[in-house]
Amino acid sequence: MWRRVGVLYGMWLGMPNGMAQQIAIRLPDEDLAAVDAAVAAGRYPTRAAAVRAGVHALMQAERDREIAEAYRRAYAAKPPEPWFAEASAHAAGERLAKRDRPA
Repeated sequence: MWRRVGVLYGMWLGMPNGMAQQIAIRLPDEDLAAVDAAVAAGRYPTRAAAVRAGVHALMQAERDREIAEAYRRAYAAKPPEPWFAEASAHAAGERLAKRDRPA
C-alpha cells in the first residue's frame, strides 16, 4: 500500500512512477530556519516537501516568464490593432474598478 501511495504522491509532484533523484544542497542557516518554521507550522510535512514545493514554484515562475516573453516577442512583431488595444484597456479598467470598489 505504501508503495502505491508513494507512486501517487510522485505522480502529483510530476515524477513518473514516483521516481525521483536525490540531491544534496547547502542552505544558509536563515533559509533552513525558515524551512523548519514552515514544517513546524504544518505547512509542509517535511523539509524535503518544503524544498520540492519551492522548486516547483520556481519552475512555474520560470514557465510563466517564458510565456510572457513569447507574448512580448509576438506583440512586438505584430502589434494589436488599435481597436483591440482600446477594448482591452477598457475591459481591464472596468475589472480593476470593480475589484477596488468597496463591498
